[in-house]
Amino acid sequence: MLAVGVPAAAGGVILGAGPAHGAPSPAAPPANPGDRVEAQELTIRTNDAGSVTVAAADGTDLVRLAGYQITAGIEAREGVVEVDEEQDGTHVIRIVYEEFSDPVYTGRVTYRAHGSSVDVEWEIDGPGSTDYTGGRILRTLIDPDLPEGAAAPEETSFHASEWFRDVRGGVPYRELTHGLYFVGWDERRIAAAFVIPRSEAQKKGATSLHAPTQRSDDGIRRTNYSFRVDSLVPDAWDRFLGNSHLVAGALLAEPDLVVDMSHSATYNLFDAPGPQTFTLAAYAAEGGSARLELVARDYDGEVIHRSTHDLELEAGQVGTEDVDVELPGPRSYVFLEVDATMARVKALHRTGAAVLPPHEFGPPDDSIIGMGGFSRNRVEGASQAIGIEPREDEIALWQRMGVRHLRNDWLTAEESEELEMRTAYQPAAQPEQFADDPEGFSDWLDTNFARGEATGAVHFELLNEWNLQGGIYQGQWAKEYTDNWLLPFREELDSRGTGQKLNSMGLGSWDPVFMDGVREEGGWDALDGVAIHPGRGNFVADYDPAEIDDLGSYGNVWNYHGAVRMAKAYIDEHGGDKELWLTELYSMSAPNRWWNDDERLATDNALLILALSKAIGVTGFHWFQQYDGVWTDKYGVDPVDPEFHFGLMRVDRSPKPQLLAFVTMSELIDGAEFLGWVESDHPDLRGLRFQRKDGPFWVLWSRQDGYIEWPDHAAPEDDEDLFHPHPDPWDGDRHRRSLDVRVPESQGELRALDPVGRDFELKRSGGSYRIELDGSPIVLRGDLDPAETGLYDVRGRESVKLEDVKVRRVPGGVGVRGKNATRSSLTLRVETSLANVQTVEVDRGEFDVTVEGSVGTGTQIRVFAEVEEDGQIHRADFYRSV
Repeated sequence: MLAVGVPAAAGGVILGAGPAHGAPSPAAPPANPGDRVEAQELTIRTNDAGSVTVAAADGTDLVRLAGYQITAGIEAREGVVEVDEEQDGTHVIRIVYEEFSDPVYTGRVTYRAHGSSVDVEWEIDGPGSTDYTGGRILRTLIDPDLPEGAAAPEETSFHASEWFRDVRGGVPYRELTHGLYFVGWDERRIAAAFVIPRSEAQKKGATSLHAPTQRSDDGIRRTNYSFRVDSLVPDAWDRFLGNSHLVAGALLAEPDLVVDMSHSATYNLFDAPGPQTFTLAAYAAEGGSARLELVARDYDGEVIHRSTHDLELEAGQVGTEDVDVELPGPRSYVFLEVDATMARVKALHRTGAAVLPPHEFGPPDDSIIGMGGFSRNRVEGASQAIGIEPREDEIALWQRMGVRHLRNDWLTAEESEELEMRTAYQPAAQPEQFADDPEGFSDWLDTNFARGEATGAVHFELLNEWNLQGGIYQGQWAKEYTDNWLLPFREELDSRGTGQKLNSMGLGSWDPVFMDGVREEGGWDALDGVAIHPGRGNFVADYDPAEIDDLGSYGNVWNYHGAVRMAKAYIDEHGGDKELWLTELYSMSAPNRWWNDDERLATDNALLILALSKAIGVTGFHWFQQYDGVWTDKYGVDPVDPEFHFGLMRVDRSPKPQLLAFVTMSELIDGAEFLGWVESDHPDLRGLRFQRKDGPFWVLWSRQDGYIEWPDHAAPEDDEDLFHPHPDPWDGDRHRRSLDVRVPESQGELRALDPVGRDFELKRSGGSYRIELDGSPIVLRGDLDPAETGLYDVRGRESVKLEDVKVRRVPGGVGVRGKNATRSSLTLRVETSLANVQTVEVDRGEFDVTVEGSVGTGTQIRVFAEVEEDGQIHRADFYRSV
C-alpha cells in the first residue's frame, strides 16, 4: 500500500502532500519553469498570405498565427497586409480580410509586438446579432530542428478565474475570465503563454485555440489575446503547480484584485487534528493596501478561526502571508473563506479542508466502491490529458476513500494487481461508425482489447449512452448496438479466452425499452452485467417513482433510487445472475441552479446514494467524478454547466463536504451485509439496517419535508429560469420539521455519526436516547440488536396520515390493513418484490385489502401512498416483515 505525506504540525500526516510546486509531469512544460526559463524579446514578421510568425530573440520561430475561424467551414486565412511599421518601439502589423470563406464576413487583425509580448486584436463584421462564441484563433506551434532527444514544444492550459456574487443572491461562485495556454520549449529555455479572455480549454485543437468574440456598441465583434514570454509566465505556472490557482491566473489576466488561499498539501486532507499553515495570497493590478479577513467554520457553521491581515501589494506582484488554522478532530470538515478589500474594490475566495483519520479497508471483492469520470492518471495511449497532481497522491487518495474499482485505464495491469484495484475498461464508438469499414472495426477491436489487457481490465463496459441518442425510451439504436457491436465483441472476447466479463453500455438512466431491444435481438445472454447511469435532479436520492410504468415522466427518468430499483427488478425478472453496475453516479452541485443540490443537500445525498447502492445489492459503482471539471477541461470552471460540478472535490482540489460523506459510508458498508429497511409506525421515518463484523448500524432520516428539493421553483422554461439561489452550506435552518425518535437506554450504549462522519453523543431524557431527526441522515451505532427491525417510539407530525398499517400473510398473497386518516381516498401501493408492485384504492377510514403475489419467508413488504401538495411530493412509506 502506498503511503504518501509529510509530518503535520500536530503529529499527524498530511494525506497527499506533494512538494511545494507539485511533481514533474509531461503536461507541465517546462517541469520547473521558475528555475529554468528566461524572458525573451519577441519579433514578428508576415508573409504575402497574411500569416504572422512570432520568433524569440535568438531567432527561433515559436508560433505561426494564421487567421480566425468563426465556425467550422467559415474562416479567414489569407489577407492583405495594410500596415507593417514601427510605432514608438512597437512593431505593428495590420492585416485586412476582404472576405472569409463565406463572403458575407469581413475582418481585420492587428498584431503589436513590444518587448516580450505580442498583443492581437481581431475585428469582424458579419450578419446576425450574436457573438461568435465558438470562434478560434488559428495557430501552429513550430518545432525547430532541436538536438537529438530534445523535447518538442509541450502545451497545457488552465484558467484564470475569479469569485463573484450574483446580485439576485445565492452563494458565490467561480467564473472563467481568461484561458491561459502554456507552451514550453525546454531546450531553448523558453516558456510562453497565450492569454485569451473567456476562452475554454475544452475547445483547444492541435492548430487552434478557442477565442470567442464580444459584440461592441458599434456592431463589430472583437476578440483580443496576447502571446507572452515574459518572466510572469513561468511565475504563474509555478504558482499554479503550487496550488495557488487564482493568483497564478491573475498574474497574466491582471484583474483589479484577486485573493487566494492554499496549502502545500495536494488535497487539503489531513489525518490528524491540529494547526495547519495556509498561505493567503493577493494580487492587484495597480497595487495598494489590501485587508484580508479569514474565517473558518466547522460543518455546523460555528466560527473556529477569524483573523485579519494587511498586505501592501506592489503593482502586478503577488503578496502572501502564512496563517495557522487549528483544525478540529478527530474527524472534521472546515469551510474556509477569505474576503479582501482594497479601497472600493472587493474580492473573495472559498475553499475547504478536512481531517480524516487513517482507516484500513477490507479486500476488494467485499467492496462496491469505485471511481469513474476522469482522473489525473492515465496509461499510455489514453485519450485524456494528464493532470498536474502528483500521481502517487491521487492513488493514496483513492485508497483512503476505499476505492477498489476503476472505470477506465488509469493504471497498468501490474499497478492494478499491486494496489488491489479492480479495473474496468469502456471502449467508445458511435452508431454506424464502421458500417462500411470491416477492417476498421477489426482494428478497433484489437486496439480496445489491447488496452483492456494493458490495464488489467476485469470487465468491459461496451460503449456509452446510445439510448439517449434519439430520445430515452425510444430504443433507436438497440438493434444496431446488439447486431453490430455487442454480439461481435462477445464472440471476440470468448475466442481470446481471457475470462473477462462483458457489461452492457452505460445506459443513460435506466431504459427498459432499449434493453428490451437488446433482448429481442439475442443480446441478453451475451451480457454478464448491466451498466446504468442513474442521473438525478431536484429529487432527494431516495425518491423512487410511484408509477413505474409511466416512462414519459421526468420523475421516472432522472432519479437515483427508482432507476436503480427498476434496473434490479428487470434483472431479477429476466435473469438474476446478471451483475448490476452503476458506472456514473453523482451528486451535482452547480451553484444557484435549479435541478442541482446545494452543498448540504449534495452531502446528504452522497451518503444516501452509497447506502442505498449497498441496500439494493449492486455489484459495484463508479462515482462520476473525483474533481469538478470535465475530462477535456480538468481545471476549468463554469458556474452554469452541471457537469463541471459533479466532483467530490473543488477545481482547486480541496474537498467538498460530500467527500467526507462518501468516505464515511464507504468505511461503513465495506464488507457489510444489508439486513433490511427500518420498520416504524411513523409514515415519515426512513432507515436502512446493516450488519458489520463489529456490529450492526442503521442509517436514519426523515422525509417530513418531502422528496422535491426546490418545490417553490416551478420547472423552468428557459435558461434564465434555472437560477435558484442556494443557501450557504453552514446555514442549518433548512428543514421545516423534524421527528423525535426515542430509544430506551436499556437497549445499550448508542452513539451516532453525522453526514460527514463526526461522532456525536445522543441526548438522554427520561431513560431514553433522544434523536432529533430531519432530512439530513445520521448513522446510529452501538448496542443495536441485529434481530430488531424497527423503532416504534417516533413522534412528530405526519406528512400523510396513513396509520396503524399491518401486513399479514394470506393464501395467495398478503393482507394489508390500516387507517386512511386523510381527507380523501388514497392509492395504496403494495410491493411484494422489486418486480411486483400492485395498487389498491382505499377510502377514508379503516381498510383491509388483499394483494396477490408469492411471498417468501422473511420477506419485507413495502406499503406506501403518495400525495402532492403545493408542488411537493409527500409519502407515507412503511416496511413490514411477514
